[in-house]
Amino acid sequence: MGDRLEDGRTKIFEDKIQAEKYAKQVRSYPYPIFIRQKNKEGLAGYGVPK
Repeated sequence: MGDRLEDGRTKIFEDKIQAEKYAKQVRSYPYPIFIRQKNKEGLAGYGVPK
């Protein structure tokens, strides 16, 4: 997945509704993105493949 983010093939949203709207426009789908670091773990946002 990291490659898709770096290549710009995935658009990132903090808001689920905005991700769903964009996904509908580009005929794609939103999915949750999680973060895992030493002191942090949880939902970081939503991604939509282009």
